[in-house]
Amino acid sequence: MIRVGWGRRNFDHYEAFSSARLKIAVEEARVVSFDIFDTLLQRIALTPDAAQRYAGWLVERAYPEIRNFFDHRKSAEDAARAALDWTDDVGLDEIYARLEEATGWSAECLAFARGKEVELDARQLQPRPDMLEVLRHARQRGRRVILVSDTYLRRAELDPILARAGVLALVDEIYLSSERLARKDRGDMWDLVVSAEGADGLLHVGDNERSDLLNAAQRGVQTIHVPSALSLLRANPVEADIFAAARKEYVSDEGVRIDRSDEALAAEILLGPFVAATFGSPFPSAQRGGVARALTLSSAFEVGRALFGPLLLCFMGKLAQHPATAHVEKIFFVAREGYFLLKLYEEVRARWLPDLPEGVYFCCSRRVANSASLSRSGDPLSLVRIGGGFRGTMAGMLDARLGYTVAPDSPLRAMRIVTPDEFDKARSIITLLRNDILAQTQKNAARLHVYCESLGIRTNGSALYGMVDVGYSATIQRRVQETTGARFAGLYMATGQLAASVEETGGLAFGLLAEGAAGDRFQRVCGLMIEAFLTAPHGQTMGYDDSVPPRPVFGAGGVSQKNFSVLEEIFSGALDYCRDVVEAYGADVFGALAQGERAATTMLGALASGRLVIAPELAEALAVDDQFCGRGEIHIFKHMTDV
Repeated sequence: MIRVGWGRRNFDHYEAFSSARLKIAVEEARVVSFDIFDTLLQRIALTPDAAQRYAGWLVERAYPEIRNFFDHRKSAEDAARAALDWTDDVGLDEIYARLEEATGWSAECLAFARGKEVELDARQLQPRPDMLEVLRHARQRGRRVILVSDTYLRRAELDPILARAGVLALVDEIYLSSERLARKDRGDMWDLVVSAEGADGLLHVGDNERSDLLNAAQRGVQTIHVPSALSLLRANPVEADIFAAARKEYVSDEGVRIDRSDEALAAEILLGPFVAATFGSPFPSAQRGGVARALTLSSAFEVGRALFGPLLLCFMGKLAQHPATAHVEKIFFVAREGYFLLKLYEEVRARWLPDLPEGVYFCCSRRVANSASLSRSGDPLSLVRIGGGFRGTMAGMLDARLGYTVAPDSPLRAMRIVTPDEFDKARSIITLLRNDILAQTQKNAARLHVYCESLGIRTNGSALYGMVDVGYSATIQRRVQETTGARFAGLYMATGQLAASVEETGGLAFGLLAEGAAGDRFQRVCGLMIEAFLTAPHGQTMGYDDSVPPRPVFGAGGVSQKNFSVLEEIFSGALDYCRDVVEAYGADVFGALAQGERAATTMLGALASGRLVIAPELAEALAVDDQFCGRGEIHIFKHMTDV
């Protein structure tokens, strides 16, 4: 048995448990009995109630007059059991009859709710692979196999789920409380099972201490405990992060209870797949570091599912549902962060939400946009003052900040500069070169203008387009608007206060996951990790050539481009996660993630706090190119350690 607060010795005992040992016990038994839920099957949601909560959300969305479906549904189940003096179990027929009696809701509404509840169970329940292997082993060894479960589902509803999971064909008999009118947690189900199967040589495998172990053992049944995914989660340090995100309410400093049920539902949806995948096996995995230690993500695919799947799915949900999305002609995904985001957006649009606007890859960068904007402002010094300072050569600053390239033999290539400490030195050089700089930026602005028009962007301000990027200050959007006259609604992961300045040139900026002070925290906790992942196979956009239409010119690649196959595998994991969740909940799930900001970054927060670890060989592939501040390639985990 695993309990929170156990000492290391007890965990060592648990971690010696293995599939091989369980198979030996199976071979020694005459009849092998399995619990179903959380033993053989598990839900993709964080908790068993999540499916009913989501069904309630769907009901209330389809029937706006309905309120608090989940609470009414739970009360109806209790009332149905109470009507039988808690002596027999009930099924969906009895539960929904009580629900109709208590609420007076229409037959149409109740049929919709019941259908969604059954449909969601069928979609979300999946086998625990290691336990399915043990079940197959029992069948291969010729043992009689039975299932014993307390559930309101009956065979008509459960058999298709078991068949889909590959379980039904391996089973000789099924004992359900809803049909046998007895329950494991009361003990009378075990009386019935022992009477029918005999206690001698009967082995039961389950996760519940009372229902599966104590009550069965009291009747002479041999038992083996296999912990559920939630039990294993509760023994792990990352449990604090996940359950903090899934809290349904909190008490303010003033003592007021604040309802967070919508946030909690989004958290159960977004974080459930991580728990199911990471803790789905009841058998310890040495490569993860042990059940009570920080987990190690050892594959790029796993990193994608665990860290970036929730982030990207929530962002896509917010993007799809945002009011601005319905008002833009196209959405432009800014290089390089937009490369993977556009791939996911195109899949969402093709498979689930076909009415979304077309997405287009927009090759631009701060270097290009800043340089082009100087054609309007005429003030090169303004771009030296911004940002977090610069440390490098004067030639490097002119190139990174102003898009001005000095001659190969220029002494500026050797001149060192540190700003803001040496701003006066930078000012003098830039003043000396001002006319040359502005002449080059005029060419850059003209090329940017032509490039935008080649993508169908009207530069007279008559249309509104979307612009997607990680965000923060909306610098690229602001500069492109200043230079071309085009109007954009920036749809960013996070924005700070400076982003609002896009309104001065007819644009808008929204932080879909965080804004203001929350946006600053988002950047501090998650920024480097997200930017290291959200890149492209090409280097930074340096400008555009003179072809018709103009083609972007890219700079040299860095660490990310050399290791791009790793990043592609991370994206494959994130994409696989998104597909799993949408297939389990349906396309309506995008709307249920409206309050998922906290859960979207929960696993990244666990990584930043050290409760989650990435294997060193994967960490080496994650770097950020910061030429803008002269820092070159930043290996993010070294940077996090140094900070």
